[in-house]
Amino acid sequence: MTSNEIILETQVEHDTYTEIAEKMFDIPLEDRMRTTIINNIRPPEDWSIGCIYGQSGAGKTTLLKTFGDIYTHNWHGTKSIISSVGSIGLGPEESASILSAVGLSSVPSWCRPFHTLSNGEQFRANLAAAVAHGQVNGGVILIDEFTSVVDRNVAKAASSALQKFIRKSEAKVIVASCHDDILDWLNADWVYNPLEGKTVINETRGWSFYRPKIELKIFRAEYQAWDLFKKHHYLTEDLNAAARIFVATWEDKPVAISCTLPFPNGGIQNGWRASRTVVLPDYQGLGIGVQLSDFIASMVLGGGGRYFSRHAHFAFAKHRFNNPNWKETAVSRKVHTHSGNEEWGWKQNTRECYSFEYIGEAAPAEIAELFWGWKVDAGGVEWI
Repeated sequence: MTSNEIILETQVEHDTYTEIAEKMFDIPLEDRMRTTIINNIRPPEDWSIGCIYGQSGAGKTTLLKTFGDIYTHNWHGTKSIISSVGSIGLGPEESASILSAVGLSSVPSWCRPFHTLSNGEQFRANLAAAVAHGQVNGGVILIDEFTSVVDRNVAKAASSALQKFIRKSEAKVIVASCHDDILDWLNADWVYNPLEGKTVINETRGWSFYRPKIELKIFRAEYQAWDLFKKHHYLTEDLNAAARIFVATWEDKPVAISCTLPFPNGGIQNGWRASRTVVLPDYQGLGIGVQLSDFIASMVLGGGGRYFSRHAHFAFAKHRFNNPNWKETAVSRKVHTHSGNEEWGWKQNTRECYSFEYIGEAAPAEIAELFWGWKVDAGGVEWI
């Protein structure tokens, strides 16, 4: 045994079944079966993200454990996932921040127990718990079977969300996966394949990374489209019947919705405001929501209108604080009762909200027509 070899031994009990298997396939089974795994993992001096990639049975989990213990979170049957993540040692805001960072930004999902979530949401919740444990206890964050149980577009979204969070923090993460479609999205600093026995260093790692493009198609939609998204909105499932609705699809799957209403104001000509923007939980973390909102706003400007957005979601606001396409309005971060405007969907509340106006580029007239045309355009418009 050399210093870079890991020998795994398993005791096998011989019986009639193993004897038949040996004779049928001419494979002698030793009393003690051995597997040799070559460990030539040689990370670069400065790294944040590592990936052990290879087929099932190649020894990925064994290699992952050489870096420490793999954390498994114990989800309580009735406790919300935000509370359960917080029980690792985080406050409410920190727990919310980590859930959002791994692409689970749906507040209704935060408030549900783990066993009620979809496979994609459970995967992200486990990811958030592992990241939280690493933040609290230090050491390398280790994630086994990364993206194995989710749709491949969901896997790409989760990989992109994870790498963005790790790059912004001082954490280190290593994932083990048998899927190569995540590699471009994960942007690992190094990748190790046990079968090849060599560490591949990503020379363009870090902030020079350009995520693969996501090609979306935007459609004007009927009111019934809201049914697919409403339970994921962070405030309410209600939607004004006068809303203009736009749905974004990725590879023919609906992933996001943006709804817009007229903004009645004596001092504003042709004003419109955002009513609802929802990205399905499996596709959060890619920036689809903020980009879709910008696209809708540009169409309003392209037709000579003005576009406003008021919301309580801090993650949305955080993006806009640093986005030159938006400016914060004078009523931002102030409690507004909306007295007298209830018929337009404004709800009286005591929450501090963020208010912005879109000041970016206007969409060309042929694109803006998708918003201003009275007839729903089933053909949609391509957008990247």
